[in-house]
Amino acid sequence: MRAAYALPVSILALALGACLGGTWARVQAEDSPAGYRRFLRQHPGAPQAAQARERLAVLALERDPTHEGLMRLRREFPASDALPALEPRVEAAEFERARREGTVDAYERFLELLPDGAHAKRARGNAAYLNARGFVSRPDELLAFTERFPASDFTAEARRSLGLPALRQRTRVDRVGLRVVVADSTPNAPRLAAAFREHAERAYASAGLPLVVLPSGSKAVDPGVDAILEIHHQEDAAGTEVVAGRMMPAGVRSRTQVSVTRAGEDTPIWRETFRFRAPDGEGRRGDSILFGVRAPVFWRAFFVPVARWRSDATRRGVNELPEGAIAVDARGQRAFALFTDGRFRVLDLADPERPRLVSEYRRPRDLARFDGVWGHGDRVAVFGEGGLEMVALGGEPRRIAALPRDQVGTVRAVTELGDDVFVAGTRGLLRIAERGTGKVETLLARPVTSVARLGARHLAFLDDGALYVATLEELEAGRVGARVRLGFGFRARRLRVEEGLAAVVGELGVACFDLSRPHAPRSLVRLAWRDVGRVHDAAVIETMVFLLGERGLQVLDPRAGRIVESVDVDPRSRVASWGRHLVALDQAALQTVDASPWLWRTAPAAPAPGSSGG
Repeated sequence: MRAAYALPVSILALALGACLGGTWARVQAEDSPAGYRRFLRQHPGAPQAAQARERLAVLALERDPTHEGLMRLRREFPASDALPALEPRVEAAEFERARREGTVDAYERFLELLPDGAHAKRARGNAAYLNARGFVSRPDELLAFTERFPASDFTAEARRSLGLPALRQRTRVDRVGLRVVVADSTPNAPRLAAAFREHAERAYASAGLPLVVLPSGSKAVDPGVDAILEIHHQEDAAGTEVVAGRMMPAGVRSRTQVSVTRAGEDTPIWRETFRFRAPDGEGRRGDSILFGVRAPVFWRAFFVPVARWRSDATRRGVNELPEGAIAVDARGQRAFALFTDGRFRVLDLADPERPRLVSEYRRPRDLARFDGVWGHGDRVAVFGEGGLEMVALGGEPRRIAALPRDQVGTVRAVTELGDDVFVAGTRGLLRIAERGTGKVETLLARPVTSVARLGARHLAFLDDGALYVATLEELEAGRVGARVRLGFGFRARRLRVEEGLAAVVGELGVACFDLSRPHAPRSLVRLAWRDVGRVHDAAVIETMVFLLGERGLQVLDPRAGRIVESVDVDPRSRVASWGRHLVALDQAALQTVDASPWLWRTAPAAPAPGSSGG
């Protein structure tokens, strides 16, 4: 009897095996997590179950390649054929995570996990660069860095910096030729040409550069001239039209173009265009509109740029942004570009010729408005009329604290000291514990317009008319260590501090102070708008101050008390600094400038291999 039943059972087993084999083939063809999970639920004891679990683990690791996931796969499936292909993929993903964070800690964590991988030298180079803050005023060490870490993300820009001293010497401007061309149709053209010459001569005399007047009708150049300063002016009748949203009556409009170009070259070092318009009959008959009733508006804006070399070589490519960018901060290899609604972009500027979008924070839409951004470590603060919000950068940016206006007022500036965040605004000077997420404490209960950390123990801060310096202990005791009056009407708005040097931007001008002895501040220089134009923001790097405004980027030596150079940047609203670089921003663009030429007292010991000088 047992032999009689053997054939049907064997046939059934074969049929079941064939059915299971067909199911497994379909699951393999689908090759999806859902398919493998379904197979394991329906056939947990099947011979292919182990293979299904392995494939599930491999797909999970491909979707989220982490070192932790790779270690788990190695433990559970040490003989997996997928391991050789997954290992470099995981390493690349972990390195990219470190790049996204862009800090020394991030690269050191990567090296703890993968000290001998293909990206290890690149990570060590990036960590070394960030730890040295870009070798701000140490060109010889920067040169050594490029030789030791040729694969670092920062090496390409380091080589550009190292090429600048030679370019500066090669394109040096010692003598400038001035050519003024006023269109014949301009009323009283000779008088206007003389006024332009006077402005140019005054600017270049202040800079200590000889200026040679060239004939207006000739292109001939004096052989001893290194650069040509040209001023071209014309005036035309203008009908009734809408300008900047306003209806303008018929009148006269002018266009004045100023450029500085190296002799024998076509690309200007600097080019600026000034436009002006006046209604009919406002000026004296037979005279240019630049001598009319409204002419002071033009002359307040007009300036003659001074260039001592091809300073435009310090500019990097312009990064286009969506309209509405309003503030910028920079830390390490990252820049944070803020928009009025509180969202911001994180950009990788390790190679500023090729900025890379790292991530974007999109806050919930509401009526809150922000005009400031501050980055520190793995956190970013956005602030303004809407109060203060703290955003964590790990992975995708996410909000971790929101302090609305009714709690902290309108916030004007943010800094840190130890584990506390300090806020300046309409509610005064506030301290927020736990890196901006904890208890709010009022240290000074009157409006404060800006605040900055000074060294390891002091804070510097502003109100409308004075600069203050104090330790936290002094503030808790209700007093300050030092006060410097800025003068009636100065209306201080921004404070930038680094290494004991402070720059204050106010509505009447710019003032710089030596704070190396915090309780004995010393005034270095004050410049009015007639000297530097309207300045919107400033940055401090080591011993130099960089002013950004309607005259572009101006390099101020505060101890010499004068502007030593200008750079014709496109964005002119806000500026931040990190290492030896500046990051300028306006409504729709971000641009990096290499400040090395004004920080290095000596050239590097030898030219950098592969340096292009541009």
